[in-house]
Amino acid sequence: MLFMGARSQDPLRAAELIPVLRKATTNIPGTFAIIQQSSLFENALTGGRSIEIRLSGPELEVLVQQAQMAFGMCMQEFPMSEGNQLRPVPGLDLSSPEMHVKPNLDQAAELGMTTADIGYTVNALIDGAYAGDFWNEGTKIDLVIYGSDDYVNYSQDISQLPLSTPRGRIVPLGTVADVELTSGPEQVVHNERQRSITIQLTPAPQIPLETAMRIVNDKIRPALMAQAPFQTGNYQIRLAGAADKLVSTRRELQWNLLLAVVITYLLMAALFESFVYPVVIMTSVALALVGGFIGLAFLNLYIFQPLDMLTMLGFVILIGTVVNNAILIIHQSLNYIRDEGMPDKEAILLSVRTRMRPIFMSTLTTVLGMLPLVVPLPIFQDGELIWMSGAGSELYRGLGSVVLGGLLVSTLFTLVIVPIGFSLVLDMRRKTVELVSSTPSSSDSGSANQPVKTSVAHKLGS
Repeated sequence: MLFMGARSQDPLRAAELIPVLRKATTNIPGTFAIIQQSSLFENALTGGRSIEIRLSGPELEVLVQQAQMAFGMCMQEFPMSEGNQLRPVPGLDLSSPEMHVKPNLDQAAELGMTTADIGYTVNALIDGAYAGDFWNEGTKIDLVIYGSDDYVNYSQDISQLPLSTPRGRIVPLGTVADVELTSGPEQVVHNERQRSITIQLTPAPQIPLETAMRIVNDKIRPALMAQAPFQTGNYQIRLAGAADKLVSTRRELQWNLLLAVVITYLLMAALFESFVYPVVIMTSVALALVGGFIGLAFLNLYIFQPLDMLTMLGFVILIGTVVNNAILIIHQSLNYIRDEGMPDKEAILLSVRTRMRPIFMSTLTTVLGMLPLVVPLPIFQDGELIWMSGAGSELYRGLGSVVLGGLLVSTLFTLVIVPIGFSLVLDMRRKTVELVSSTPSSSDSGSANQPVKTSVAHKLGS
């Protein structure tokens, strides 16, 4: 693996280097080029929007064969020419040279040596073997036994490594073991005590992560599971990386969104001392959610913004924000009805008329204050007007677009839908009270019904 970095003289234009570097590295033979701009949510070539297709099993040769097949399927579904990026971890070949030392058990037993003795001695003479700990003023230092560099100048010399037997004899390694020059993987990765190979897929920016996951689950994974090695159950395929995190994050966020709705509803029910009025107010939340998706769609018209974690948090913020306008209208309407005895429709109209100005003022200040977080700033560079987003704008751009869209749509429709819904609720409640009070009881006389009817009507007005 070769890792290289590029830095733009203008930090705000670093993203423009991606197509330049991709074009320069596309035609290098025998390589897979991964070009991406790291952000605060990513570490080098990991994290971000990567989907990891992890194959695991006992036999490395079989894993490499199946991983090559999976890599080919991914290239068909996600062509690298369209901005998709693929990378096998580790490589898909077994061509790295290896030296295998296979002990001769009969000869080693005659000399009084075990396989552990042979392995430890070979490790000490070639790479260094751990011998113990040495403590110096509270600091632990590892003691390692190293052999002379003259022992391993050439691979042919390994069979001549001197081994000391328990009987005090010095014999070459070739006496008690067979040394073979073979080939193998550059790196062996284990996952859950199984050998594994991972195909790391980074979809193009225009492909949503969930769409890429659906393609992998519906097309690539079933084709691999139909192969003979995976039918035995010894080999497994699972999705990891951002794909695994997306499922768990979405599940947790759904419960958080539902919890925010329930808490908001119960709080308003306690304040209004009614379970009906908060239902009307919660219609503004539905409008805000629609407006949030509209704002995110408008943002994607000029710059790609995925529905990431921070963007989804914008919907949670909207739940506690957009209900304020509806609360102002209903609370003022109830004040007019209870304190001044105004008719319902006249009280609602007057409430909307008097509260419209502060509602628009608060919404306008919020929208104008958050607009620079979403809209790129005009910058003149070399006599040319360039719309440029600030550094780190991916942190708040999606969240800001959701909040702005939700506020605008909710404010406009709240002034129409909430008064209508509140008026219908009052009419339905009054009809219900009149229907209940007009039904005579078998044990009550007609003269006893009138005080009850008057008392119920007075309670509704209050």
